[in-house]
Amino acid sequence: MKERLQQLLSEAGESFDYLKSDIRNLSRYMAELEELIESYRAFAATATLSAPADRATQRKLLCTNTQNHWPTTGYARRDAPRACPV
Repeated sequence: MKERLQQLLSEAGESFDYLKSDIRNLSRYMAELEELIESYRAFAATATLSAPADRATQRKLLCTNTQNHWPTTGYARRDAPRACPV
């Protein structure tokens, strides 16, 4: 009985560690998202989309939006985006 209780407490501790890690990752993802939103706002304020440089910037922003914004630990995502070819 005592061993089983220790095992359950150990499993609960591991689960708590995973939860803390997920929260840290979420905080990092939120910071990256805020930075990306600011980039979009700055781009939208000045873009004409008729200039090749603006179209290149738009492609770069869209590429940034699809890269590395999926949780990497504890998740197996089949639909996670692939590297952007820009």
